[in-house]
Amino acid sequence: MEPNLKYKSDKETILKWIQDGAERQAYEQTVAPILNRDCIHCHNPAANPSLPNLTEYAGVAEVAHKGGASVPALVRVSHIHLFGIAFILFFIGKIFLLCDMNIYVKRVALVIPFFAMLMDVLSWFVTKHISEFAYVVVLSGALMGLSMGVQILMSVYQMWFYPKSPLKS
Repeated sequence: MEPNLKYKSDKETILKWIQDGAERQAYEQTVAPILNRDCIHCHNPAANPSLPNLTEYAGVAEVAHKGGASVPALVRVSHIHLFGIAFILFFIGKIFLLCDMNIYVKRVALVIPFFAMLMDVLSWFVTKHISEFAYVVVLSGALMGLSMGVQILMSVYQMWFYPKSPLKS
């Protein structure tokens, strides 16, 4: 975790070591002192068995060569995101459908966050193979958040501030 590094230049040192092939000799000379000073108080099996073990070269090399989250981890996280966020979008959309506006605008505004959520989650898997696709993750997440925000704000505005027309009998 970058915030736990004592010196900002340590991040570049570790990244350069990974880019240069993550060799054992360079690890022992440059990376091990950094990790021993700043990281192993949390990243050791005794303190936290769920975190990667950074106390020896084998554990560090495994993390360095891993290439991001594993496919099973991505599937687990995407499953949680798809179902959890879909329920939130569903309930926000149900309220948003009650807004007084053009039906076609409502339909488009209702579909955008679902589309953005799918693009966000699918782009996690593509990013594993094409790193530049990470921009799509950011943009689709931003689009989902923005569209949800618009739905919420429009609903709140029409519930509390919108001038009500008199009821016709």
